[in-house]
Amino acid sequence: MKSTISLIGALLVVAATTPLFAGQFYGNIHITAHGSVVAVNPVANSVAFSPTAPGAPNAEVSWVNGNYSSIPIDTSVNYFDFNYTLPFAEMKIWELTNDLATSFTLKTITTVVEDIDENLAFTGLFVEGHGMASLNGFDDTYGRWTFSADGTNPATFSFSSTLNVPDGSTTATLMGLAMMALAIIPRRRF
Repeated sequence: MKSTISLIGALLVVAATTPLFAGQFYGNIHITAHGSVVAVNPVANSVAFSPTAPGAPNAEVSWVNGNYSSIPIDTSVNYFDFNYTLPFAEMKIWELTNDLATSFTLKTITTVVEDIDENLAFTGLFVEGHGMASLNGFDDTYGRWTFSADGTNPATFSFSSTLNVPDGSTTATLMGLAMMALAIIPRRRF
């Protein structure tokens, strides 16, 4: 009986420490402009990034959580020019400069909002979509992407971009396994 309980305990330890969905990941990464000018063209429905120094990255990581937590804040990012005309052509939106395997490829755009002021001057842009996030050491995972740009000069904007990758239900599955283990282990009578 003791050997059965030991075997069950050992199996539970292995199950709890082995990811059930080894390839999926979750978390958020927030990217902001750094050393670049962001130009939004509402006529061409395009966003262009111009680094202030030749060859310099145009953005950086400003906060992370989940599996992205291993990426240091201020890590340089290459954000690629993109067009938000619908229908949208799939394209890589950004990648880390020190780890090209960590990136995001936008598959579809779901929301585009262009802001204008009281003088009908263009003042902001919000774009939302979905695509595949890549993180070194994990399989590509479906995620939600948002991009916003705003500023007082109609040609130059500040921007931020957030990528949300949902938990692949690993937490709930592990909790279920733990509950099943508690039900299987026989209770001692005192």
